[in-house]
Amino acid sequence: MEMEKQKSEFNMAVATLQRMHNLLVLVSIASSSLDAHSWFHYLLPLYRELSPFMKKDKAEEYKEKIKSMLVEINDWNKKSTPYGSAAISSELYFKLHTFEMELREVMDDQDLLTRRGEDASKAFK
Repeated sequence: MEMEKQKSEFNMAVATLQRMHNLLVLVSIASSSLDAHSWFHYLLPLYRELSPFMKKDKAEEYKEKIKSMLVEINDWNKKSTPYGSAAISSELYFKLHTFEMELREVMDDQDLLTRRGEDASKAFK
């Protein structure tokens, strides 16, 4: 007879959400600064945090996008100088923007951004 596993009173949910929040802040700063390198590299740990919530085929699709964008980010880095960053191409900007929005959709689908089904009027009571 197999013993039933007890559920822990503690888990990493709050810490995970805090890390995701911190990454989203950094993503926002990097994207508004048009810093493609930082934007991309802040999206990567966000992807890693979200990957357990993704279907396997979607996670694989994102891996391929990451590989593709990494080549472009490396090219962008080569054009940058110690005195400033190269201008971000509209194509690379759109790829980063789209990837960010897709990750945010995963968060939304998993109710990691906002809680659903609750009366919003009671949220701060």
